[in-house]
Amino acid sequence: MIICRRDICTGCSACMAICPKNAISMEVNGKDGFLYPRINCKLCVNCRLCRKVCPIHKSIAPGPVKECYAARTKNVSERTQASSGGIFLELARKTIAQGGVIYGCVAVSRSAPLHVRAETEADVLQMRGSKYVQSYIGLTFRDVKRDLECGRHVLFSGTPCQIMGLKSYLGGNRENLLLVQIICHGVPSAISYMNLVGNLARWHRGHGSIVSLSFRDKNVSWSRRAITSQFEDGTVFVESGARGAYLDAFFARLSLRKSCGVCPARGCRSGADITLGDFWGVGEVVPSFEDETGASAVMIHTHKGKHAYLELDLDSVAVCFDAIAKHNPSYAAERHEAALRGLFFVLCRMVGLERSYWVCDRLKLVARVIRRLV
Repeated sequence: MIICRRDICTGCSACMAICPKNAISMEVNGKDGFLYPRINCKLCVNCRLCRKVCPIHKSIAPGPVKECYAARTKNVSERTQASSGGIFLELARKTIAQGGVIYGCVAVSRSAPLHVRAETEADVLQMRGSKYVQSYIGLTFRDVKRDLECGRHVLFSGTPCQIMGLKSYLGGNRENLLLVQIICHGVPSAISYMNLVGNLARWHRGHGSIVSLSFRDKNVSWSRRAITSQFEDGTVFVESGARGAYLDAFFARLSLRKSCGVCPARGCRSGADITLGDFWGVGEVVPSFEDETGASAVMIHTHKGKHAYLELDLDSVAVCFDAIAKHNPSYAAERHEAALRGLFFVLCRMVGLERSYWVCDRLKLVARVIRRLV
């Protein structure tokens, strides 16, 4: 039995979580490094719950955008440590005060990020920051359901496809569940991520293992592309320019999951309560927010989301949706697969990340010149 076509599978893991016989595992595909479901035929009883829960088979209309805000936490120190305006931490802190739990993504320097459960603010702090690689959900959806059934308040944050998978697994909305999605450009592969980790270790030999990676270090700049790595001996390195192939491949959509080209969750089809993202160009609409400490774009989709947001004590200014969408086309627009994506992954396995991006970038440049000449 095929749960869904591999080229449109988002890897949300809802099928693995719903299986009553634990017959489904998420396994890494050797070609592109993404996780896909694999069915153990010896354990499968053909109940077809995996196909029923798969959100790909459901037609979901775009969700409403009730209100939009430019926002940031009033705590400048916390805002500096966050990817954008620090709104996630404020929501998490409120949930913990209600006796709730948080589910979010934590970076692990030697492997792809993981979705984990947190009950304290100290644990939530590890969830801050953009990860730029698809996280491993595992059986987190089962843990979320267990907490909800115990009456706990739950905040789950993730990519739109992960939110969509969780909501499908739960079979609908839950009053004590707050779903917070990010504005997602797409998810890069673990192959390119591990290639990056290996390169950093090779470039900076003699400093021990990598203990942390940051793709959005505001000590460098909120808006500048750079990767900051810290090693065991405390040494910190910043990679940009010629060594920025990982981020260049990400923004060129070369390293993204195939389903990101036809994202089924775009436009808040996920059913999230709140969408958070970077408010690029915030100075055009809120000049007082124009600095390098960051600002969040906040979109409210449900009454529950509005209630949770308005309880927070923030610097917050109402804006129109177009002001956010202008610099965040990934929220709703369909973004097709990069033409050289397949070649990129073939080369990545053979010659590494930097050379793979270099070849694809030059081929794209040649194709552009030829089109102008023809």
